[in-house]
Amino acid sequence: MARCLYCGSDVSENALYCRKCMVPIAPAPRRRRPGTLSLFLGVSLLFGSPCAWVIAGQVRNKIGKAVQARATVHAASLHGVRAVNQAVALIRRCGQPSRDVSTAYNNPRPPIPFRVISYGSQHLEFAFVPGGGAKIGDPPPYVWKLSGILDTTTNQRITPAQAAERMACVAPALEPGSTPGPASVADSEPPAGAPAAGVPNP
Repeated sequence: MARCLYCGSDVSENALYCRKCMVPIAPAPRRRRPGTLSLFLGVSLLFGSPCAWVIAGQVRNKIGKAVQARATVHAASLHGVRAVNQAVALIRRCGQPSRDVSTAYNNPRPPIPFRVISYGSQHLEFAFVPGGGAKIGDPPPYVWKLSGILDTTTNQRITPAQAAERMACVAPALEPGSTPGPASVADSEPPAGAPAAGVPNP
């Protein structure tokens, strides 16, 4: 059992969110084995090879340039493009869920607001966090981005592809380039001062 870092409640290790306060639970980090390059550099440094410093500098410069180029391309791709609200897209494609709750209007609002859409007959829960460039502390409404999918029969996280085996409408709704439909991409949230956690979204 793990603990929620926000309220201290016990949570399952596979949980997408805390059932008490609805704060998202990050999956346990995977341990990575050191790569061949790290091993080579370690051995080279151990024996004092001067070429190791040259190689390390070249690798660092190459990685830095790649990261900068990726960030530039990403920023350019976002310029003038509206982010897709995956929660709205899911509901438009798959129909009304059996449950739709969020903490967007809780008082106090948690650091990372959360939204859960459940399809009980399919035993699937879809968890969303604010996307579209939202920062911690930004007020609603949010453009919701998929955080994870839970199979409620096994209480295990599953992939969108696995969820699509049960609900064919899931695949196009959760694709990065999917369009939620003719209406606005921004989520229709309740007005400020709406009731707190566990209250269905409109």
